[in-house]
Amino acid sequence: MAWCHLLVDLYGCDVDSLNDKELLEKALRDLSDIMGLRIILGPILVHYAGREGSPSGEGY
Repeated sequence: MAWCHLLVDLYGCDVDSLNDKELLEKALRDLSDIMGLRIILGPILVHYAGREGSPSGEGY
């Protein structure tokens, strides 16, 4: 069995959309359907609070 990770570069995307947990969960579920994957648990999103002065800010 192989484990795979997916990294998605969302630079330049709408900030409000990136902070919308329900929208992100739906997008990940839709992507799983498109790819024919079976979700076992999740998606699990972790909110990143960021650090003061960090250019990455905060979000999921």
